[in-house]
Amino acid sequence: MSALSFGLGVWAVQVISLLSYYTPITFQVNAWVLGASLVVAFLGSLLSSWLYMIKKLSIVSGMLIGITLLLTHYILLFH
Repeated sequence: MSALSFGLGVWAVQVISLLSYYTPITFQVNAWVLGASLVVAFLGSLLSSWLYMIKKLSIVSGMLIGITLLLTHYILLFH
């Protein structure tokens, strides 16, 4: 449950920040891209939570969260 809420929070921050950025270029939001970025955020946070709680790998877990943030942002920005 914590991975779901954390993944949703990561995803929401990325989506809101990208949608609130003003640019003179028009763009469209694709529902499949939004869904893919949500899945990446959820799976990354789930794996990171598992690594931290079960395997006690805090550094690897933190690096995975950073990679998850980068991937989510990359998917939303450069689809």
